[in-house]
Amino acid sequence: MRLGERERKRVLLVDPDEAFGVALRRVLNAQYELLHVPSVKDSIHHLHANEIDVALLNWDQPNRTDHSDCLSMLNEAHELTVSPPVLGFSWDTRHEPALEAMKQGAWDFFRQPLDVLTLKFALDRAHSRMVLSRDLAAARDLISVQRVEGLIGNSKHMERVYE
Repeated sequence: MRLGERERKRVLLVDPDEAFGVALRRVLNAQYELLHVPSVKDSIHHLHANEIDVALLNWDQPNRTDHSDCLSMLNEAHELTVSPPVLGFSWDTRHEPALEAMKQGAWDFFRQPLDVLTLKFALDRAHSRMVLSRDLAAARDLISVQRVEGLIGNSKHMERVYE
């Protein structure tokens, strides 16, 4: 099965509230596979293991008014060859947290309480982006293996020249 044909969208929820994870799992239904971790520290392994398509990050991490944990997760995600979209959310009604998250590379940002339809739409868009990014990375790998400097083309005659 190709990556683009995967039926369930793998979402990593980074949120210390276990009850929210249970509720979100029920709301998202069978189309989504939700992996819930309580902290940014616990999320890093899942980012590097390529186990997720989209990350949903609670910007209100406990004991962190400077959002340094969230910023470190965004940095970790962006250092990957194929970076999963990170969607942030917060109870903070000011614009600053959303702007800070977006400047640091969050793909989208929501205020709580989360609107389920808006969230599903954003998760679907982010998942589509991740599938395209993976397919593009695979195509680039294929091209880089078959490329001979200065030659362009992929016809039968060019394949013989490459060989």
